[in-house]
This record gives sequence, C-alpha cells and structure tokens, in this order.
Amino acid sequence: MKKISIIIAGILLIIIIGALLYMKRQRMPEFEILRTIPTDVAFLLDVQESDEFFAALRENNEIWEELSQIESLATINKYINDIDSLIQDDDVLKNNLANRRIIISGKKTGKNQVSYLFSMNVENLREQKHIETLLQRYSAIIGKTFHSNNYNNHKTYYIEENNKRSLTYAFVNGILLVGNNSLIVENAIRQSEVKHSIDDQQDFKKVARTSGKNVSANLYINYRNIGGIIENSIHKNYRKQINFINNFGTWAALDFNIRSDALLLNGFSTGILEKKELIDLFKNQEPIKHEVKKILPANTTTFLNLGISNKEQYFSRYKELLQQNDNLDNYEKALRETNNKFGLNLEEAIYELLHEEVGIAFLKGNLSNSSDNAFIIMKTKGKRFAENLLVNISQKVYNQTNERHKQTLKIDEEISYTAYKLPVENLFGKIFGNLFRGLQNDYFTIIDNYVIFASSPDLLKQFIYSNILNKTLENDPHYNQFDDYLSDNSNFHFYSNLYSSPQLISNYLNPDLQEKIDNNLNHIRKFQAFAYQFLSNGDMIYNNVFVKYIPEVNEEPKSIWECHLDTIIRKKPALVKNHYTGEQEIFVQDEKNTIYLINKIGRVLWKKKLDEKIISDINQIDFYKNEKLQLLFNTKNKLHLIDRNGNYVEDYPKKLPSPATAGMSVFDYDNRKEYRLFIPCENRQVYNFNKEGNIVKGWQFQGTDTRVNQPIQHFRVGTKDYIVFADQYRVYILNRRGEIRVNPEKQFRISENNNFVLENNTENKARLVTTNTKGQIHYIYFNGEVKNLNIKAFSEDHWFDYQDITGNGSREFIFLDNRTLEVYDSNKEKLFARNFDTNINGPPLYFEFSAKDRKLGVVSKEANEIYLINKKGEIYDGFPLSGNTPFSIGFLEPKQNFNLIVGNKHSFIYNYSVN
Repeated sequence: MKKISIIIAGILLIIIIGALLYMKRQRMPEFEILRTIPTDVAFLLDVQESDEFFAALRENNEIWEELSQIESLATINKYINDIDSLIQDDDVLKNNLANRRIIISGKKTGKNQVSYLFSMNVENLREQKHIETLLQRYSAIIGKTFHSNNYNNHKTYYIEENNKRSLTYAFVNGILLVGNNSLIVENAIRQSEVKHSIDDQQDFKKVARTSGKNVSANLYINYRNIGGIIENSIHKNYRKQINFINNFGTWAALDFNIRSDALLLNGFSTGILEKKELIDLFKNQEPIKHEVKKILPANTTTFLNLGISNKEQYFSRYKELLQQNDNLDNYEKALRETNNKFGLNLEEAIYELLHEEVGIAFLKGNLSNSSDNAFIIMKTKGKRFAENLLVNISQKVYNQTNERHKQTLKIDEEISYTAYKLPVENLFGKIFGNLFRGLQNDYFTIIDNYVIFASSPDLLKQFIYSNILNKTLENDPHYNQFDDYLSDNSNFHFYSNLYSSPQLISNYLNPDLQEKIDNNLNHIRKFQAFAYQFLSNGDMIYNNVFVKYIPEVNEEPKSIWECHLDTIIRKKPALVKNHYTGEQEIFVQDEKNTIYLINKIGRVLWKKKLDEKIISDINQIDFYKNEKLQLLFNTKNKLHLIDRNGNYVEDYPKKLPSPATAGMSVFDYDNRKEYRLFIPCENRQVYNFNKEGNIVKGWQFQGTDTRVNQPIQHFRVGTKDYIVFADQYRVYILNRRGEIRVNPEKQFRISENNNFVLENNTENKARLVTTNTKGQIHYIYFNGEVKNLNIKAFSEDHWFDYQDITGNGSREFIFLDNRTLEVYDSNKEKLFARNFDTNINGPPLYFEFSAKDRKLGVVSKEANEIYLINKKGEIYDGFPLSGNTPFSIGFLEPKQNFNLIVGNKHSFIYNYSVN
C-alpha cells in the first residue's frame, strides 16, 4: 500500500505540474494595453466597461438610433450588430468578454484617410482561439476573403474585399488589435515593441489623473494630431481658420457620459510648460459671465465668444505665441500698414475698447456667404465711451476716404439708430487672429454696452430690430433649456443650433460632407444644439461639451414679428387706435399685471405695473372730446383711464363701491361722447358711472337677486334702448333709468358662459337669442314672449354664439363644447362638426373678413395652437399656428394683409399675416 500511495502521489504531482505548465502556457502575459496605442494617434476612447457602454449607446438611445439612419453610419451600426450577434451566440465569449476594457483610437494615415484601431485584452489562448474563429466566421458571413501572414514575427489576419484590405487584426502580447487599415495595426505592433508609450508622456499622465472613474468612457484628444483629421473635413477656403487646434495644447481628457437624448463630455486640457500654446492665452484668466446672450437675436444659429478678464496679459501672451511661431512680423506689418493708411492706431483703440467679451454670430437667413454675413460683437466699458472713441475714428477715416461715415437706420417713426462706417479690411482678423479672419467689419452700431460690426447697414438693422422686440437668446425658451446644462462663466463659449444651421456648417465643410449633410438634413436637425466651452483652472483648462437631441422637431412660427414681454399673457390682445396716425396698436396685460402698449412693428412703447388683473374688455373713449383717445377698463376693485402715453387721466384710478363681478361695458347712447360705464358688483348692484367715474344720477335700478357674472349689454331697437343682463335665475331688461322695460313671461337659468345676441330683421320680430345651462336655445321678444328651440343637449360649460358664418344673410347656431365645434342652420340641420385632439379653451371667435368670408377662431392652450375654421368646417390654410390666448384680427397698417395678434406660452406676442 505504501508503494501504491507513493506511485499515486507521484502521478498526481505530475498531473498538477502538467496542469500548471499548461495553464501557464494558456495564460497571456501581463501587458498594459496603452503600450499598443501609437503615440501619434489623434484620439483614443478608453471604455472600461464595454458591455455597459455599448448597451447605453445602442439600447433605447435616441441619439444613436437617429445617427444610424444616416447611410454611412448605418453600415457601421450593421457591423456592430452583426459582431454582437456572433458574440451572443458564443457562450464562452459572451461570458468572458463581459465588461472587458476596450480602447478605440484613430489617426490620419493618408491624405484624406482616417484609420481606427480597436484594442482589447485577451485572457488566454482559448479565448484567443474563439475570437479568431469568430472573426473568420464574420468574414464568411459578409462574403469577404480571409487570409493571414506574418508581420514582425506576429501573425496578422486580413479580411479583403475586391483585393483591398477592409479589416486587419492581430494578437500581440495578449492584446487583440483590430483596424480598418493594415497600416494602423502594423503601427500598433511596432509600438508594442518599443520602450516608451503614450502612458509615459507627462502631459498625458497629467490629464489622465483627472479622468472620472464612474463614467461611460474616457475620451483623450491629442491636439497635435486631431487637427489633421478635422482638416480633412474642412473646405479648403477655411482650413487656415482651424489650424489653431494643432497649437491649442497637448492632451485633453474628457469624461464621456451617454444619456438617451444627450451626450456630455467634460474634463481638462494641458500643454507643455516650456512652449507657448493657445491654451496659455487663457491660463489664469478669470472666467467671465457671458452676457452677450442678452443682445444676440433669438434666431442666432451659431456664435462663439471669447471671455478675456485680463486683456493686457492676453495680448502679451498672444504676441509671444506669434513670435514663437515666426508670425509676429507679419502681424505687426499688417497692423502698421493699416495704421499708416488711416493715420490711426487701431490696435490700441480696440485694446482700449474691449471689456471682457468679443465674439462672432450668425443669424438664420444670412448663412449663404458666411464670411460676409457674420456679426462681430464686442463688449465695451460703456456706451458713451464706445461712441466717443469709435465715432471719432469713423470720422477720421471718412475725412481721408471722402465717403459718408454714417447712415440712419430708421426702425419706426420714433426710433432710429446710427450705423457708422469703418471700412478697415479684416481688422479683427489682424488683431485677434484666424478665428476672425476674413470677417467683414465695414459698419458698426452700438447697443447698450456692445459694439456690433457687420458688412452692411441692413444686417445691423436686423440685429437692432430683434433687440427692440426683446427677441433675444436670453428670452428664447429653447436656448435657455439647453443653456441650463452649461456653465455660466467661461473663457470660450461656442454654440450652434443644429436645427437652423446645417447650411452654415455645410459652408465650412468639404464637398463630400456638404452632400452628406444635404442628404441627411432631417436627421441632423433633430439634434437641438451643440455647445463647447472652456474655462481657466489653474495651469489647465476645463472643457465642457454638450449635444442635445430632440426627436420632435417643430417648425418655428412664420410670424411677421414676435415681441417678448416680461411674462406670459392670458387675455386676448386688444387692437386699439393710435389717434395720431389712425393705425392700430396692441394693448396687453401679462401675468404680473404689467400692461403694455405695442406699436405696429412690435416695439413696446411703454409698460406700467397695475396692482390687479384687468377683467374687462379694453375700451377707448374721447374723454376730452378733442379727438384724442384714452384706454378705459376695470379691475376687480378699480376703474382705470389711461392716455396713450401710459399716464392716468385726472382723478383716476377710481375705487369701485364694491368689488366687480364682471367687466365693464361702455355705452354712448347718442354718439355725443357722453359715455355710460356699467359694472355689476358683489353687493348685487349694477352701477352706472359717467366718464369721470361718478355714479349717474337718476339711475334707479335696485339690485339683482343673485350675482351677475357677465358684462352688461346694450341694444337699440327702433328708438328704444334696452339694458340687458342676467343673474343666476333671472333675465333683466331695463331702460336707461334702470327701470324694467320688458318682463319676460318666463325665467330660466342662462348659461354662464354666454351673452345675448340681438336678432332684428324682417323675417322675425326683434328678439334676443341665448341658451340655458343645458344648451337649449331661448328667444326673448321685446313684448315679453319667450320661445324655445331644442337641437341637442350640451354640457353646462358649453359656449354659444349666433352669427352668419356662411355669409348667406341668415344666422347659424354655433356651439363649442369641450373638444367639439358644431354649427347648425335655422332648420336645425348640422352644417358641420369639427373635433379637436385637445380641449378648446374659451368661446369661438367670430371674424368677418368680407361680406362672404367669415371664419371662426378657437384656441387650445394645452397644444399651444390656434385655429381658423371656414364655413365648411375646414381648418384654414396655414393653421394651426402657435399661440395659446384668444386672438384679435385686424389691420396694423392700411391696405396690407390682416394681422392676427396672439400670445404664446413663452411670453411672446406673435403677429401673423393672414390673407
């Protein structure tokens, strides 16, 4: 037994030693994956948890789903899905490759070629064999040729198509290398055999230490080489403007975060201490708050802005950088020639003028010739300081060139700006470098503390007009939603609205990419915007990149103008007459009780804060009987009378005897401007005031049984006046003195939403038409007779009107109940019914465009949409439009199209043209 035990023990020992030797041969040597990455790559994406990363990228990721619809990316997406399917079918690889670290890198390898390298650790020979089999199966699936050979004593495999290598891979020291080009794989093989790698570079190590650990991936950018890749994409005319990237720094490390509808990248950049680079221009510059969005128009598609807190340091370092790159002489020569030509020191003037911000902007609609249609914006110490300095320069240039040095930009009858001429070619390119190269600065104007330069006065006028309307980026809800993801302070801020700016972007790209953008506009426009900003952080720069995806793209409103108010409005904008010009203006009140008077071009003439909401219509009266009109209305507790300059008429506002329960009504019985103001109040009294706001003597009405919740109405039939209103259970028909003139033979509960309509024609005796709470129609004749008409039952919240919508001289019954608009003729025949997808708010609005053209308007606050409906129940061409308040239609200018004025949910007033 002893001998047998020894023999068994020996056999077991041999087996164990053999197993250990076999396992040792199977196990891959420990080798840092970064040592296979060529040191001249332009970027590398380090994915620590590959399963999680690719799942986040593909599964329910709206951005990747949209991008994969683009033809060139659809092919890549198919390859990824094919390989993923093969892995999922192989249990060994599926389990072993779970959350394996992967590095994807890229570099320029030809004149216009970019090569990509995929690097991954392999655990053992068995796993390597599985991967080899997988890749061979993959080449067979896609129908391509597969073969191998040796390179530097490493077996290298090639997948070919039409005798061209489309995929190359090799295994080196336990690392799988896969590339779309054999050169980059061979480069990686050689790199693995040398002592020094990317991981040994001090600048790479410095930024790598700042990389986040719990992120989707880490993106490293090599500024020295990324410019070569970007240059391939840029149109040859603009390549000089982006060559600064090569000299921006050395390395950047960005944390890569994937969301279903957004991509966020942030992290640090650094440079070589012994060498001046663009990054050094901003080191130790305090990040500034970019206030340029306060004046940039809301239709700005793209802008970039530099934030310079210490301009002396900035320009000193800029000249050191130019000298290092042997460009200082050219810089100084160009400025010297300009200064000699005009007898000015323009460089010194710009230095003195600049205060923290200088940038470039493009507006939607001026993108075709981008260099000629850009705006240069510079913040100054103050408007007066800028005027004194620049206007003086413009005058001197004018005296020497014998050209007009200024031009008046008339906005309306009361407002104008001045555009000054400064025809100094490429001034900002000469001072600030290639970013501003070729941009025109022929004319300038001043808005607040900013000087705006452009190639023409017309461009400046566009910019000014947006500011007059307060239609700026700061007030744009879509920009603000995007801006929330960005830092308030930075030294560089770039923003591009991808929905509006594909044409601008296309101008800067090579012809092949221009064609691809044109072919994929629908996909590109679903990316709301792209932003990049950086700020100084000690001896490094902190970067922030953000891309936002919006699957539902809505066209911008096709309005004549949009005026931004302090907050939203709820009531119908009122069209009021300018007694000087005879033109219409717009009166509104916002949610904070501020009232505004707005002229025909959308400029706010004045605004005034009230302490309550207006509950009446806006009436105009001639208080002084001198053909000048004032605005008359009431709030819950006061009567208000305001002149067109926003000032109260003497002794106004007037406090009401009791809080009002409805808006006032204004009657001028005999057109003598002896106005009567009727207001129902909480004490169940209906008050009759004169224009001075005093109670009229002789008004004898003793009060109602319950509260009156609708405005008082006045009708004249023949020579008799009728004052008509209703409380909860009773209809009142009075004479001018407040005495009962008509006593209806029976009472009913009138619908609270609806008023009375007078029908007075030859076919019927004069009568009032209204509905009760169930939608039953009631006719009240002036002899007291009451008749009923049943069409169908409606809810207590229904709206009713009685108008000639068909234009045939006969009125129709109009009902709006919840989401349904119905119209019936006098024989109770249904003319049409229109159902809406969302609730409709407020009564149907009736508009007469001509004797035969009548339409109904409705509003859906929920959908932020307004509709015009014709006599057939069809939605009028061009509708729905954006808006969420009742709207007015009229002429802001004579002999023009009708203007439709409406508020929207983002604090804007829209002016649409309606044919």
